[in-house]
Amino acid sequence: MIACSDESSAPANEDVLAFGRFQLHPMKRVLLKEGQAVAVGSRAMEILLALTERAGAILSNRELLRRVWPDTVVEAGTVRVHVGHLRKVFRELDPHMEYVQTVTGRGYRFVAPVSSLRPFANTDASGDTVSTPLVREPSRRHSQPPRVAPIIGRARSIRALVDRVVRRRLVTIVGPGGSGKTTVAVCVADTLMHTSAAVWRHGVCFVDLASIAEPGLVSHTLASALGIVPATEDPLSDILACLSKRSILLLLDNCEHVLEASARLAERVLRHAPQVHVLATSREPLRAMEESVYDLAPLEVPPDRRVRTRSQLLAYSAIRLFVERAGAHAGAEFSDEDLILVAAICQRLAGNALAIEIAAANVRLLGLKALAAGLQDDLYLSISGLNTAEPRHRTLRATFDRSYGLLSPTEQAVYRRVSMFVGDFDLDQVIAAVKDLDLTRAEVFAGVMSLVRKSLVVADVSGEGISYRLHDLIRAHACEKRLESEGCQSELSDVKGVV
Repeated sequence: MIACSDESSAPANEDVLAFGRFQLHPMKRVLLKEGQAVAVGSRAMEILLALTERAGAILSNRELLRRVWPDTVVEAGTVRVHVGHLRKVFRELDPHMEYVQTVTGRGYRFVAPVSSLRPFANTDASGDTVSTPLVREPSRRHSQPPRVAPIIGRARSIRALVDRVVRRRLVTIVGPGGSGKTTVAVCVADTLMHTSAAVWRHGVCFVDLASIAEPGLVSHTLASALGIVPATEDPLSDILACLSKRSILLLLDNCEHVLEASARLAERVLRHAPQVHVLATSREPLRAMEESVYDLAPLEVPPDRRVRTRSQLLAYSAIRLFVERAGAHAGAEFSDEDLILVAAICQRLAGNALAIEIAAANVRLLGLKALAAGLQDDLYLSISGLNTAEPRHRTLRATFDRSYGLLSPTEQAVYRRVSMFVGDFDLDQVIAAVKDLDLTRAEVFAGVMSLVRKSLVVADVSGEGISYRLHDLIRAHACEKRLESEGCQSELSDVKGVV
């Protein structure tokens, strides 16, 4: 049962902010956890209000000082103390979810999904006032984040996905970290709301699962995004009751670390809510009933170095993205010769959108020549893009580390060992490379297949047998993990074939 609002819980016209298992009443300066008041202190409360009002944005130390202590001179570390207290409160009451994040050198931001709720009073048949569930205002139909940069090279994918989401009730966009799955999904939802709004008259509900640490929080995050305040520990029944009466598109973003829970939730929703469709993004399929998987291909890069004219090069989406982003960062103008270097960079980055954006952001500092040939793979993993990006998208190493952290011990071992191969390799070579680990042939095969499914290893089935390979930068990351695991101080020689 959904928790009903009490007349005393909020002023009549007050929006209540819901995040995780908490509800914040701004006008009353009250924080509740599942209906119970939480003591945070007046100054910490003002900081919390400021952060949640602009959830997702970075608020500097100076901004928070002006907001909380407008006419008082306080020590610079005061904000840090109160933010630390807030963190302690959230950590003790909900240890598996992150709420407040420190952005080094810039300030703080609230990273949990925030819903705006409003309690409404209705009358029953006798004319008495009764309370109704605390839910999102109907006018707030479109909850997904806005697009802030033009999308390049994804028109065909977006058209295909728009058509598929209309026809299929569960569609998962799959691709490696940094391929642009969220960007494409948001654009697909935007397009659907402009072309098929009548199909989903209650709009889009965007559910970002990236910040949760436990599978058990998937339902709570969805409940928060929908504007449901559950009265019980498990909000699933409340979610299904709510969605059974709604026509809505759910966008479940970043499912890869809570894959099984996301799959179960999607199946239950589709079974009980006939007018709901689900669009998910993940580094691998959910493997749920009725799932339609869309593999998001890398951006197009020239197949070889024979493509050299300006018009030919700019026909490739990876090059257009690099030029657009580099121009935005540095006002760069590219000559025909420059574009040839850009093509080499995009080939090296295998058309990965995030990698291209990070490289483009560093043109002013490093130059095209260093990015094209002079920068070693391990250094490429280290260069950073935008400070406002999510931590997992700040560098390529962070992106690959996230994928690596989601692997089982066997999968991690296979991932590390296949870094020994330059170019193509087959299953027998992998088995020989891991022979000291006492893994069966079936276990090795399952590990390789899992790496393929998670977009870390590329499978080539065009020949008589199956061969595999790693993209250069993923291989560099896997090699780092191998060296760390083996305790080596210097890089081992690359080996072609069996090691």
